[in-house]
Amino acid sequence: MRKIFTFYIPVILVLLQLGLTFALKYGLINNNNQSNSATTIYPFGIAFAILILFIVNQWFKIQKPYNKFKAFERSRSALLDTFTKEIIERYNAHDLRLNVMIAKRNFYKKLEPKKNNPDKKKKSFFCKTSQIVWKSNMDYDADENLELTVNQGVCGLAFQEGQIKTADMTVEKPNTYNLNKEQIDKTKELKVIISCPIFQLNYDTIKRTAKRIGVVNIDSKKSGSEIIINDTELRNQIIEDITKISGFCSIIY
Repeated sequence: MRKIFTFYIPVILVLLQLGLTFALKYGLINNNNQSNSATTIYPFGIAFAILILFIVNQWFKIQKPYNKFKAFERSRSALLDTFTKEIIERYNAHDLRLNVMIAKRNFYKKLEPKKNNPDKKKKSFFCKTSQIVWKSNMDYDADENLELTVNQGVCGLAFQEGQIKTADMTVEKPNTYNLNKEQIDKTKELKVIISCPIFQLNYDTIKRTAKRIGVVNIDSKKSGSEIIINDTELRNQIIEDITKISGFCSIIY
């Protein structure tokens, strides 16, 4: 969408001006104020020169940096795979899954359950949803493409409050977290969830801001994995690890 407004529309407008000048020059459009052909030659040349300058400027100032950014964007998954490899291996016994969800504004979504009828979903306009943009150890799982509003799930609490949230799902009920029936079915096997907000980075000061842009989630479906939040030592370690991943995500997202 950004590319449409910063590149295509301006080019189209310049081309329209160029076409209008061309039409006036060759009499394709009547112009009562036109005294001679010389009056249209200069605007034609000027419009053509502006077009060339605009295209060159757009390429070096917008399109070239944009292409570099898209190349970097495609490398995010590889960067996260490398960054989290050691952390994942540390918890092999608990078969952990990781994912990164980035919040995005939507015009319309139907995800949250109705308060008076939880089996049905309510309509939400101009709402933010969290969508998985990177995942590890989740291939072919029912929730690998899970989408939630920022008011749903343990991750929704972490996003809203700006704090790490944990949940022992062997004790807590899924409907505690404002999930609809389909979302509950997709996540019903989870035993433990840890969610950490991702904060936007101020690139001028290289410091985190208070604005949240997404969440990092660590969870497991393995029985007994809830010990990672119930044991004090393991809990402190997993919180330290998820905080590191969140900080890394602040840099690359």
